[in-house]
Amino acid sequence: MKTTIHQGFAISPLGILFTGLICLGVGVGGSYLFFRTPNTAPPEVSQQLRTLMDRLDAIEQRQTASQAPYHSAKSRSTPGVVAYVAQRQHVERLRNDPEYARQEEQHRQDRLEKAYLDEPINAAWAAQSAVLVDSALLDAFEQSNLNVHASSVDCRSRSCRIRIDGIDGADAYDDLVTFLSVNIADTLPKARLVTTIGPDGKQALDIFASAVPEGAQHWEP
Repeated sequence: MKTTIHQGFAISPLGILFTGLICLGVGVGGSYLFFRTPNTAPPEVSQQLRTLMDRLDAIEQRQTASQAPYHSAKSRSTPGVVAYVAQRQHVERLRNDPEYARQEEQHRQDRLEKAYLDEPINAAWAAQSAVLVDSALLDAFEQSNLNVHASSVDCRSRSCRIRIDGIDGADAYDDLVTFLSVNIADTLPKARLVTTIGPDGKQALDIFASAVPEGAQHWEP
């Protein structure tokens, strides 16, 4: 396997990746640790979305039962309820409308890409982070017995963009993300994932992974 690392804008002969946690690709609760939202809704993701919808149904039923004696119909139009209903409708459409899911994923990737490219470059931090991520990536490839077509990493001042092409199968994807999450979560604990499915059925993975700025408790890239 031949891989390439882009450190800042410098190039090194190693390949890379990252992770923190595996989450469903629907931004429930505002979490931004490892999202997975393929733009063609493969079967395993559709199953995950169905499971989420079942959980949302159960929560809604419990809330309705507990609040019915105390709330009038008018109170159900409060901002919190409206936001919940909008999120539910969004999830349903992602599950049932592949084109809508593709467009939403593309918009999300564009936003992440812009935020990343707007970040200044710190050459020393970029080089150091690239070495750490590269080591973690190579270990993850070995642990998961995964062969990929290519991998690369580009780091700036507090974030790295990691790309892996040619991931074959959901199990390989999950194994890779799991091993990486253990290997470099200390360095880059916050990340968003963008997964695309090629015509050959293989997955390409973009990871926008970031360190938390010093003194910050919450941070969105």
